[in-house]
Amino acid sequence: MQAVALRLTGDRAVLYRVRILGSQDTLLDDAGSHYFYQCYIQGSVDFICGNSRSLYKNCTLHSVAKGYGAIAAQHRNSANQDTGFSFVNCKISGSGRVFLGRAWGEYSRVIYSKCDIDGIIDPKGMQYLENISVRAMEQIEQVECNGPRLNDSEAEPFLDVKFIGGQQWLRL
Repeated sequence: MQAVALRLTGDRAVLYRVRILGSQDTLLDDAGSHYFYQCYIQGSVDFICGNSRSLYKNCTLHSVAKGYGAIAAQHRNSANQDTGFSFVNCKISGSGRVFLGRAWGEYSRVIYSKCDIDGIIDPKGMQYLENISVRAMEQIEQVECNGPRLNDSEAEPFLDVKFIGGQQWLRL
């Protein structure tokens, strides 16, 4: 059933080796800058959603969809908002036919880079909700990721803790 297992609204949060289990809307990554490292996130539809600026590094994203599902639903309504989800070196596995993301806002930003993806991703990669007039959707592919490809210089800002301003607050 649809239920949020974890809502994160604080700024500068670090989650390390946390398991977040649910179905629809599992993780509401709502607001702030966040760093997820070696986390396991399980769901079926929009199981990572919200409007934060988050870096997911070396995480496992596991689909339990029985039919169709979607990993991320990022909610960015303006090109001026400095938010988005960046998935780096993540493992994507599970069941069902899954979209990498669904545009929740008109400027949704979801980036996948260097991810290891099982054959569960729908070839379209993204699903656009009927009531959203999508103006911009950024997404990269490296290794086995789906979607339009950014060149190395375009991808650079999304690949490390600089994306979340982490060099100022994150001590790893």
